[in-house]
Amino acid sequence: MAVKHLSVVVALAGSLALGACVYPGPPNGVVLMPNPFPPVPPPVAEQRPPPPPTEDQLVWRPGEWEWADSGYVWRPGEYEKLDGHSNQYLPGHWFAQGSAWLWERGHWL
Repeated sequence: MAVKHLSVVVALAGSLALGACVYPGPPNGVVLMPNPFPPVPPPVAEQRPPPPPTEDQLVWRPGEWEWADSGYVWRPGEYEKLDGHSNQYLPGHWFAQGSAWLWERGHWL
């Protein structure tokens, strides 16, 4: 019974702590408009082929949609040399900078 009571108290404390985390909003004088660009489409299903024979350490970069002037273009996945970066890939995405929306290409972390 005491363990159940303790888990409720811990859950309540966690909820209160998360509730205190509030996005402060954009800087004074900046009006953040909603993203005017269409949402990124869902990924295309693709089969990962076996890696090519090489002595280099390779990592698979998944396929992703990229923004190209007025629409999205599919960039198929491929093996890339693991060269000074992690094996974690962040797909392309929109982000707000000031009052503008910018596209950031996918990249290795």
